[in-house]
Amino acid sequence: MREGRPWLDFSLGGPDGDGVAGREKALSFFERFQLVLARSWSVDLTRWMASDGAFIQYGDRPPAVDLLPAQAVQWLVNCRDAAQLEWIFVGRWLFLDNPDHQRILGDKAKLAKVADDTMRTLYPLWLDTYRGSDV
Repeated sequence: MREGRPWLDFSLGGPDGDGVAGREKALSFFERFQLVLARSWSVDLTRWMASDGAFIQYGDRPPAVDLLPAQAVQWLVNCRDAAQLEWIFVGRWLFLDNPDHQRILGDKAKLAKVADDTMRTLYPLWLDTYRGSDV
């Protein structure tokens, strides 16, 4: 189970319902995210991914558990086909075959704390991405 919804939905039928305009806006935000990540956040995101069991997921693939955190961050920075992938997610994953994750998923308070910790940790990255953005 991944926490939250995809980072950005690049599909024409995305959640904002704006079709092509919404897709272009999402792609612009993703490009800004890539710049912020490459310039100042790659080390911090790599550390967080390693310590919190975070993965990327994109298109119709399962979570990319085969990528080490540094490889996943580089994949994000270098991704040039986001529109074809339709969506990209980066976040913490909870797997049902992991007993510790089962305990979190079975306890609403623990699950809420994990989600809150994730949001609080990544908020500065999102803030840097959206701050000063002209999209």
